[in-house]
Amino acid sequence: MGLVMAGTSLGLMVGPSVGGWLYESGGMQLPFLTVATLALVAAAGFLWLRLPTTHVETESVPLRLVVGDPTVMSCVFVVVVASSTIAMLEPVLSLWLALEIGLTPARVGLLFGIAAVATTGLHPLYGRLADRWGGRLMTLVGLALTAAMLPILSRAWSFQSAAGLYVLQAAAIALVITPSLTYMADVVSRTRGGSFGVAYGLYNFAWGVGLLTGPAIGGFLYERIGFSRLTLAWTPLVIAMTILLAGARVRSGDATRSTTAT
Repeated sequence: MGLVMAGTSLGLMVGPSVGGWLYESGGMQLPFLTVATLALVAAAGFLWLRLPTTHVETESVPLRLVVGDPTVMSCVFVVVVASSTIAMLEPVLSLWLALEIGLTPARVGLLFGIAAVATTGLHPLYGRLADRWGGRLMTLVGLALTAAMLPILSRAWSFQSAAGLYVLQAAAIALVITPSLTYMADVVSRTRGGSFGVAYGLYNFAWGVGLLTGPAIGGFLYERIGFSRLTLAWTPLVIAMTILLAGARVRSGDATRSTTAT
């Protein structure tokens, strides 16, 4: 899962630069035509891909039984907050950097690119740490670091300071993303007998809810209270999710890994 998320970060790093170049070269249509072509190539790749013919037997579990589990839902709420935090930061941080620090669009894009490069390398590392220490513990650490970094990010005073602080912020959020992905699968499989499709379906649903609400709420608050107060107002939400996940019942898988690692 760490390698998968590293691929996502790589796409976020390359996409804006290539998209801007395509737009300047061929207008608005060229980036979309390029993405459509890449989508067809990816579809052909999946048709060519040969998966193993043997699969583990699993029992089909109704979605309502999975959703009714408090541990599963605590992970869902954590994912919503993590994705909404990312989605909230991207638009308002760009505005704040441009208006308050005076960064050009190229500098803002470079800042996001630097953070994407850093997280691309960190996702596989975080995956290894989740394998060793358990997804729940690493997600808790990521949430705590995310909450700590949010108010500090608003203290940036230059491009260099903003780049350094945002890399730390992105690294903290990445420490939530990869371990929570594995933790969701672990929780659902141990609770409801290996329903990995349900696990990743819930994860993506929660991620989409966060992407939908984060920019809307963040933009609304940014216009009224500014970036510094926005980060302060958002921090208790992340802390609340940390407490929620910490209070969730520890499953045997996480407990066993943590004991073994200790």
